[in-house]
Amino acid sequence: MKAIPNQPDARVTDYLSQNLNDTVYQLSEQIRQWLIETPGVSEAIKYKVPFYDYLGPLIYFNPKRDHLIIGFTKGIYMEDPFNMLVGDQKNIRHYIVNEGIDIFEHLPFYFDEAIRINKLLKKR
Repeated sequence: MKAIPNQPDARVTDYLSQNLNDTVYQLSEQIRQWLIETPGVSEAIKYKVPFYDYLGPLIYFNPKRDHLIIGFTKGIYMEDPFNMLVGDQKNIRHYIVNEGIDIFEHLPFYFDEAIRINKLLKKR
């Protein structure tokens, strides 16, 4: 099933509700709404997890029972002024969402940064 920009995918809702505790699920839903409302972003299940695309793969959600890992597919290229990104994979960097975190303190910066990188790489 092809992802449609700015439309929530019911499979993602089901997936997250089954794999996260209630508090982290609510945080993930807030993040999803913000992403889905971003022009050009589409949501789908890929590689068995929720993916968000913008001019190519942008981020994915890797839910754990008590936290959500947000994977930035081109995180190696991203600025990290708040030292929130972790990981040592070739390209991917992770942002960990736990209970009690203010998701909108730093995440908007990282989402904008990921979109900026995808735009730059698309122009090549």
